Amino acid sequence: MFDWITPLAGLISDAVTTGQDFVVACALGDPHIRRILKRNGIKGWGFETINDEVMFRVAQKDAERTDLALRDEGI
Repeated sequence: MFDWITPLAGLISDAVTTGQDFVVACALGDPHIRRILKRNGIKGWGFETINDEVMFRVAQKDAERTDLALRDEGI
């Protein structure tokens, strides 16, 4: 009998965990950050705002582009 659950669980785990976390200071909150990411074709998830800090996650392949997009916006 073929064990298909273990490889599937590994793929799902990798998809969920491989990413880069960002914590940025932004008084305009996560809607502003979401607009920046969307304009640059970057998908982010796990947004949380505490005071003036926005925390979120992007795919590892998009981490450098995210950093550049945020810097271009002065964040």
